[in-house]
Amino acid sequence: HAGRLMLEPSERDANLHLPVFLNAPRPGFPLLVQPQPRQVGRHEPEGWGEAARAVLRLELRKRGAVLFRGLPISTPDDFSRFLSALDIQPMSASSGVNTRPQLAENVFEASNAGSPSSHSLHAHNEQAYLGQDDEPSFPRKIFFCCVEPAAEGGQTPLVLNSEYHAELGDLLAGFAARGGVRYNRHMPDLRA
Repeated sequence: HAGRLMLEPSERDANLHLPVFLNAPRPGFPLLVQPQPRQVGRHEPEGWGEAARAVLRLELRKRGAVLFRGLPISTPDDFSRFLSALDIQPMSASSGVNTRPQLAENVFEASNAGSPSSHSLHAHNEQAYLGQDDEPSFPRKIFFCCVEPAAEGGQTPLVLNSEYHAELGDLLAGFAARGGVRYNRHMPDLRA
């Protein structure tokens, strides 16, 4: 189990769906980008968004994920202004199995807001089930911002799908031979 973190039994028992072993963070993933301390107060969120856009163009495809830490973003509106400067076409709305309150333009609350701290979101492809007629409409890029840190936990795990793909080997070929995977969503009618 080298390179893995073992959860203590009390932590594991709080949510039986958590894996016993979690991969430890590794050097270089995600790429960490931080402003120099003397630069933090010198720019508005739009200026940081323009700088981030250049980093994303150069590094995102190579690295898989980029973590911008220490930017002076303290409100949903700041994050919205940062996102608009990235010049990336946003999705038309937050959709999926969970309604997410909108906090600012193109900024939505986390999907697990209000969930008990014993619950966690497992690694998944955000809204991978969306799309019709083989025309996917899932997000090509996703951005997270922590405005208010959790009192405990609150991590957002990131994984590289290419690594999972390599580990699955013949299983994916078996799914493809049988026509792929079909998602059925059964949502209760909450009006009743």
